[in-house]
Amino acid sequence: NQCTRDRNRFERNGISNVDNSEKFNRFPSSVEDPVRLKLLDVGSCYNPFSKFSELEVTAIDIAPVYENNVYKSDFLALDISDSSEICGRELVSLAKESFQIVVFCFLLEYFPATTPRYECCAKARQVLQENGILIIL
Repeated sequence: NQCTRDRNRFERNGISNVDNSEKFNRFPSSVEDPVRLKLLDVGSCYNPFSKFSELEVTAIDIAPVYENNVYKSDFLALDISDSSEICGRELVSLAKESFQIVVFCFLLEYFPATTPRYECCAKARQVLQENGILIIL
């Protein structure tokens, strides 16, 4: 298993103080319900990140394919304020610094010029918390 391979690698490299009784867990045993990361998926289409229990996903798209789990919203026209506002299935505004991760998956390529691409990135920065991550695919 992985623990045995790591222990053997450490021992081969002269590191022998590895605690053999300690199991490597994804989360410490004292954490029963880990904190979910808040992710904004811009241009989501069908909310592919919803299957990950570690994420609290807000999925938006200008023309969502599956309207039951993707909010309709034009990210460039979206208002950034002190709180998020939803009207029906449309996201009207987002709270600033409210996400740890923002994802643009094949989004920026749809803009014909650099200015709206830059505006998307700048808006993402507004909704990201300090040390948040913008992922551009």
